[in-house]
Amino acid sequence: MPAPTATSIIEIKNWRAEYFGNADVAAGPVVIRDDSAVDFNWGSGVPMPGLPADNFSVRWSRSLAFDEGLYRLHILMDDGARLWLDDQLVIDSWKDGSLREVTADRQLAGGNHSLRLEYYERSGDAAIRLWWERIATNSYPDWKGEYWSNGSFAGSPVLVRNDSVVNFFWYSQPPAPGVAADNFSARWSRQVNFDSGLYRFYAEADDGIRLYIDGYPIINEWHGSNNSVYTADVTVSGSRQVVVEYYEHSGDAYVRVRWERVTLQPTAQPTRTPTQTPTLTQTPTIAPSSTLIAASTATPTQTPTSTPTGTLTPTLSPTASSTSTGTATPTVTPTGTSTLIPTDTPTDTPTVTPTLTLTPTDTPTVTPTLTLTPTDTPTVTPTATITPTGTPTITFPLTNVRLNELLPVTGTIYLDEWIELYNTGVVSTSLTGWSLDNGPLSGNLPYVITSTVDISPGGFILLNRQETGLTIADAGGQLRLLQPDSTVVDVVTFGPLPPDTSYSRDDTSLWRSDWPPSPGGPNTAPTPTATPTTGP
Repeated sequence: MPAPTATSIIEIKNWRAEYFGNADVAAGPVVIRDDSAVDFNWGSGVPMPGLPADNFSVRWSRSLAFDEGLYRLHILMDDGARLWLDDQLVIDSWKDGSLREVTADRQLAGGNHSLRLEYYERSGDAAIRLWWERIATNSYPDWKGEYWSNGSFAGSPVLVRNDSVVNFFWYSQPPAPGVAADNFSARWSRQVNFDSGLYRFYAEADDGIRLYIDGYPIINEWHGSNNSVYTADVTVSGSRQVVVEYYEHSGDAYVRVRWERVTLQPTAQPTRTPTQTPTLTQTPTIAPSSTLIAASTATPTQTPTSTPTGTLTPTLSPTASSTSTGTATPTVTPTGTSTLIPTDTPTDTPTVTPTLTLTPTDTPTVTPTLTLTPTDTPTVTPTATITPTGTPTITFPLTNVRLNELLPVTGTIYLDEWIELYNTGVVSTSLTGWSLDNGPLSGNLPYVITSTVDISPGGFILLNRQETGLTIADAGGQLRLLQPDSTVVDVVTFGPLPPDTSYSRDDTSLWRSDWPPSPGGPNTAPTPTATPTTGP
């Protein structure tokens, strides 16, 4: 019996069906006909007389009107099939296999859309079915998980499902049947409503991972790794799309994503603890066995008592502590007679002020002179260690311009918020086209420097809110400096600060909230206030 030939003229009202006598959809169709639906279970039989029971293929195509919405497309197949939607491959399972179902979700605009389905039967039973339904956008109440059996998201996912969390340790096993154990990739997406604030995002992976918020990559670690942990601090509010991309190359497979809200406290102000002011009292006792001249160079000490017997050589025990030394050399004239003549009854005990440690000498006449080392400056002991806040893991380009100081909350001294930039280099840098913003998800418009502005070597530029229109959040947040190509040059995350308090950078790039504001000038540590030493 001769094989049937394709009909050249046929009215197609439903699916245009082209049947081929090979498994490759090649060499021209044997039969072309109108199929009302793609829903066949031929078992081990032939699809029609003149075609083989094995090693045949079919192509169905048509255009259909869809309402706008999200649709889930299903294919039930034995052996292989692939589906195009508007000439885009959305399902690709072109391989031998037993009866199985593969799905894909696609958002469609209202109007006509073209569909093309190709199918082949290798051997054994033959079955093919195509259908779809419109689904609600919340059909994935948690994470929409899409899985590919390649490491680059090529083609359509082999599996789409709802995942309650992104927290998997598959070891050396595949994520699910039909997905490769190695060299696979996955994408999770969901809409998350954030209360306004600063959040710390954690991404853990073996191997590569990327984390996006509204399409902006806050973590990008697309490389092989061994259970590495990455973090990023981001100010965010409102409903945001969060997307996680992951790939596994070989070995164990692990991925986890989480976040938490960060509450930054103001940096503690150091408390100055002055050195104790010693009470200096010395009472030399004069023995009757010698003549003693009260003359010496003295250093104030804490309450030493010297009792000379014979020739007296008291021990000098200075205890004054200071960070700077002032030297005063007054001339002291003792009260009464310089020469003390002992009798059988010791003389009245004199009190020497300021305190002297007496070194007796045999010289009969000495001009009494002392060198006084006062405690001019208290020792400043901070009660808190200032710890810089965390910043996102971002590799910044090489540049000499940086964020140097900011003042978010005005008060009685500063009537406007301000931001200070500093050029640490030895050449001038043009800032034309550079911009400042409150982070990628703040919702605030950035400030772009549109005028011709150069910052000289070692120079400062002060930008007031009245000029920039950029508000620095009183409750804390983020500030970024960007080049004209939107490359992030510098970023600082800060907490709430009191009025008239700046957040400034020291020479080691540590951010401080305990240094005095210095708009337009170098940042300097506070000068300790000396506590004067008072006598009795």
